[in-house]
Amino acid sequence: MARELSIITIAFEETKELIETYNSISPLLGAGGRWILVVNQPLKNFVPEEGTTIIEGKDKGLYSALNLGLDEVNTDYFMLLHSGDIICDYEAFSRAISYMENGYDCILGGSQIGNRLHKSRYWKKWMLKFYVQPPHLPIMYKSQSCINERYNFDISTVADFYYLRKLFLRPDVNYKHSNEVYIRMATGGLTTSGFRSFVHVTKSFMQVDGIKPLLISPFRFCLKIILR
Repeated sequence: MARELSIITIAFEETKELIETYNSISPLLGAGGRWILVVNQPLKNFVPEEGTTIIEGKDKGLYSALNLGLDEVNTDYFMLLHSGDIICDYEAFSRAISYMENGYDCILGGSQIGNRLHKSRYWKKWMLKFYVQPPHLPIMYKSQSCINERYNFDISTVADFYYLRKLFLRPDVNYKHSNEVYIRMATGGLTTSGFRSFVHVTKSFMQVDGIKPLLISPFRFCLKIILR
């Protein structure tokens, strides 16, 4: 199964967190998997093994880097694993890959962020439709169905949610919840910065789609009450 999967990792530079991510992926590379690393700064001492594609110094930011990684995918399936994220349960990870054989376009897995567990069953498609930021989960994609979608890096912090919105609101996309936690994600960034950051992302999400301020105001009023 691993030989059919590309894992895309985005990093700014060589760090111990990047090495940890690579160490968790390397058992899959030995089985024929592929690692695509997009790094802004040239690597210094880190030399990955065979089965790795390295793109150095070509990106113009996070979402530009993700698009560069997607351009390199030539396997049946792919997923994103950022620098600092690791595979923490290989058996559950392998089961998630095997689900793809049943005709699914995407498999939603669970993640651990700090002391919190994010089970995939809490991820709902309606969240994307109504501008609600869904839980941050690892997702495996079928290349045949999903590889043509790209990130719009002109819309900054909400480009990843717009990517999911375009993909999952397509009527032909079939997905499954694995409900198993197999990725431990690094803390930091808007997705792990609490409820106020959640509000910021959701407002940005609505504004990018042209929702008028008049319609956002009641939403903001309710959030202010909740935040008190």
